[in-house]
Amino acid sequence: MDQTPRPTDGGAELEEAVSEWERHKTVARAFDAIAAGLVLGCESEVLSPAQFIASLNNQSRMLARIAEEVLATHRTDANSGPRPFAGADIQRMISEARADLIRYPRNPLTWIDFGLAYTSIGKPEKAKRCIDAALMLDPENRFVLRSAVRFFLHIGDGERARNVLDRARSTARDPWLLAADLAAAAVCEKPSQYLKDARSVLKSGKFSAHDTSELASQLGTLRYRDGRVREAKRLFADALSDPTENSLAQIHWIASHDHSYQLAQTHWHLANAFEVAAYEAYSAGHWKTAVDACTKWLQDEPFAARPAVLGSYIAATVLENYGENKRLAEEGLRANPNDHQLINNLAFALAQTGRTADATKCLRSINIAKLEPGDRIAKLATQGLISFREGRPEEGRALYHQAIDVAAAPAYAQLKQMAMMYLAFQEIEAGTSLALKAGTDALQKVVSATEPDVIYVRDRLEARVRRLIDAPRA
Repeated sequence: MDQTPRPTDGGAELEEAVSEWERHKTVARAFDAIAAGLVLGCESEVLSPAQFIASLNNQSRMLARIAEEVLATHRTDANSGPRPFAGADIQRMISEARADLIRYPRNPLTWIDFGLAYTSIGKPEKAKRCIDAALMLDPENRFVLRSAVRFFLHIGDGERARNVLDRARSTARDPWLLAADLAAAAVCEKPSQYLKDARSVLKSGKFSAHDTSELASQLGTLRYRDGRVREAKRLFADALSDPTENSLAQIHWIASHDHSYQLAQTHWHLANAFEVAAYEAYSAGHWKTAVDACTKWLQDEPFAARPAVLGSYIAATVLENYGENKRLAEEGLRANPNDHQLINNLAFALAQTGRTADATKCLRSINIAKLEPGDRIAKLATQGLISFREGRPEEGRALYHQAIDVAAAPAYAQLKQMAMMYLAFQEIEAGTSLALKAGTDALQKVVSATEPDVIYVRDRLEARVRRLIDAPRA
């Protein structure tokens, strides 16, 4: 069973809900009992109302699914051991959400909060029940719909995300929902059926600039990718007149990859624009500020992998703060247990702090044959680091060279530069006869580097090579 603490005042509410169900045996009473059982983690005490809902043929598919999942969870929990506890902050979040749901079991927004808490600790099935409950209670609520879309995209179910919006009557006329649909369609790599509606809503003038900001940025991104740059920039300008943090982050990403598009800094300090703040600090070489922004970004979006990936990378590569590297990677892995970059970043921290056996165990969860080249390069390099730290420099050198060979394509130039420099660091650390050559070769290859992290690591390597040259010979 789930070991997250239960509110001390929840038993009476559950007992009352079950009693009301037993007296009246209606669908509404069954739902109230199931809701109380779910929020307290007492699925075994609401099996009867769940079986009642599951036996009906003319009920909401979502309600039937929730009932079936309660029954399935009970069967699973009966055969499973205790589950790990995820930490004080998540404990408090879940406890508060449970307490709210005990008082207000029909509040869809509280079900969304509960779902977010479960998503944050990597329990998508429990989270899905919460999202389904919210959708059943208010299938037209904008906040519920957008939250559901983000959840289903997070778990890789893009089609369900789009289906949620297709079933809502308000999607075609709501700029916030239209923006969500365009985003989901882009993830699924399929055209949106609402493109005409999106253009019409933007032209209608019925909504504020803030309300249409995300829709304008999504349409602008589509036009940009189609090569219609002039139209895209007009849409971006509209989006930036009163942006949300999401539209600002999206446009900033394009500007960072296309230097012909200059993004004014007017809105960079928008409240809660932690993603933009993180990337801006990264680009400027303000490393501690970047990690702090990543931490706030992760707190704002605890289910997201990107803030944890970026923050743990900066903490490890630039700041050499392996404790912070480990913390951010582990926090990101709660909600994204299979993210290859986070697993690799965690393994890197473990190896750098001498826990090479744990690092190796960590990397074994990654199937290198199924990795994209970038992730494969990173894993090979981390394996090389582990081999060096375990006193096998020849093996480590071979693994680093494999990583460098995989990174031969121009798209992976930055990863290649990093692999060469980290090979040099390990040769110097191990005191091998190839240390000086590895260092000077790497420095020659990165002399024209432009990425701020590569430049920073290059300067650190240059200092190490100088000390090596100046060291007295035995």
